[in-house]
Amino acid sequence: MNLKLMLPLLVVSTFLTSCVDRHGVIGANFRLAKDSRLPAWFNNTSDYPNAQLSVEITRYEAIFTDKCKIRINIYSPDGKILKEAIGISWLHPETANHPKREYPLKYPRWSIYRINNTNEVYEHTEAGPILRIVDKPIPKQEQ
Repeated sequence: MNLKLMLPLLVVSTFLTSCVDRHGVIGANFRLAKDSRLPAWFNNTSDYPNAQLSVEITRYEAIFTDKCKIRINIYSPDGKILKEAIGISWLHPETANHPKREYPLKYPRWSIYRINNTNEVYEHTEAGPILRIVDKPIPKQEQ
């Protein structure tokens, strides 16, 4: 194969494989704030107190829908995965009604996360990778 053709293919394939895992194309990675409560669907049966656990959230790109696939991993202090859960997320109506493509983004922003038939609202208060679970009402049509 021609070297001029191989180089762009190599660059594109490297990019794609670095942004993809077994669940899809990764759109964003977040962490749950240390002062946030843990997800309601998680039952901590470990020997570690909740305050010592960490939560990582991966959002996958949605192509044909406004609902994104999400993966939430809950880790022990030594880095062991205590629970992995897959669900979906979509914008809370108060965020969905923000003007599209408005920059800088207005905060706070809210998303509804559904895992194991449990809906919760996650709040993004500022630019960056930190989210909090909040007790914001979810409209009936969004449940």
